[in-house]
Amino acid sequence: MTTNSQLQFQQPILRRSIPQSVVRYGIIVFQAFILWRLSVVGLWPLAILAIFALELRGNIRRFRISALVHNTPQLMAGVAVILSISAYPRAIPQAGAAILYLAWRIWLEQYTKRAADRNLLTTLLGQALIFESIFLVAALLDFPKIVILALVWIAAFAGAYHLLIQRQERTAAVLAAAWALIALEVAWVTLNWLVSYTVLNGYLIVPQPAIILTVLAYCFGSIYLAQRQNQLGRKRLTEYLMIGLFVILVVVAGTTWRGSI
Repeated sequence: MTTNSQLQFQQPILRRSIPQSVVRYGIIVFQAFILWRLSVVGLWPLAILAIFALELRGNIRRFRISALVHNTPQLMAGVAVILSISAYPRAIPQAGAAILYLAWRIWLEQYTKRAADRNLLTTLLGQALIFESIFLVAALLDFPKIVILALVWIAAFAGAYHLLIQRQERTAAVLAAAWALIALEVAWVTLNWLVSYTVLNGYLIVPQPAIILTVLAYCFGSIYLAQRQNQLGRKRLTEYLMIGLFVILVVVAGTTWRGSI
């Protein structure tokens, strides 16, 4: 016969039978599978809805903008990989994109634990991933130009706003909108002669605008952080600007334009 004291002693053991880390990583693996499966069969809008539902599962009934901002890196990673899988015509790159999403989400999970998601590195990698996927869709699929420009603005604003809010920046919305406007202008210009680099016999495609915007994001983000830390002098500002200008010039000069302008 089991007494009440024995039941009270056993309940915590049952609760600890499945570690929370196993549950979290299991959900991430499930998300990667759903993301890959729906995108492969062409149901990418449903895949995007599924990622939003899974990432915001604890905030669906009482939705708040703060929850959306807090989960911006995870949501952007999901949307980026969904677009990439939908655009790539080959099975190997599609599977590689799903594996990349899985690795990125696990890395984000570990990064968030140490509150290091405030670092520029997370935002920079996230911006590179989302820009790659957006311009990949522009290069391989017949998306209207206005849709691509809208996606670029949203991605740039969301990534910058997340970083600035985490750093408790008072003018987060203004600064994020400024960066989004710059990204939009670059996208508008480069979409007129969209150039992509193929690597590994076409298994990897890197659109040129994604490289340019990632470099600009690094330069502007580094300048902002240095200024907020009172470490931005003329020498450091010139260094960042020269790095950005040099990389962009190398990319542009090394491109065969084929009379597309």
